[in-house]
Amino acid sequence: MLERKWAFSLLVLAILSLAIGYSYSNNMPVWARFREPAAVDPNDSLFVIFNPFRDREPEIIAASFLSSLKDDKCEEIRSKFPAIQLTADQCEQENTIQIIKWELINRKDQAGEIELHYKVSRIGYPKNVYGNTWIKERGKRWEMANCWI
Repeated sequence: MLERKWAFSLLVLAILSLAIGYSYSNNMPVWARFREPAAVDPNDSLFVIFNPFRDREPEIIAASFLSSLKDDKCEEIRSKFPAIQLTADQCEQENTIQIIKWELINRKDQAGEIELHYKVSRIGYPKNVYGNTWIKERGKRWEMANCWI
């Protein structure tokens, strides 16, 4: 009986080691993504399991960018960082309904492009209502798309 427990424990440990090793070497940013097919809002009924070993550099850059927008520095971003494509209209909208907080809810990596999808709370939004913001990196260029309610 004791031998079976040890064998089972070793088998579980081996499977976990293989799964972690595969995830680390393959560097997939998302292990699994589940979405309700009938959901209308992109962040409704979305459940994502992120790879804890993924390259987080794009997420760190995007968080810094969102933090600057939160601090009302949109025009400064436009002038200092030409690789970030923001229009004057986007800056005006960002200054009108400022970001309060954000949460990464999805990530898609494709050849030459990374798309980060954030659930965003803004000034004036009710407590449990969120908008969507997508930040894309294409090569060395960054762009942002919003979906306000």
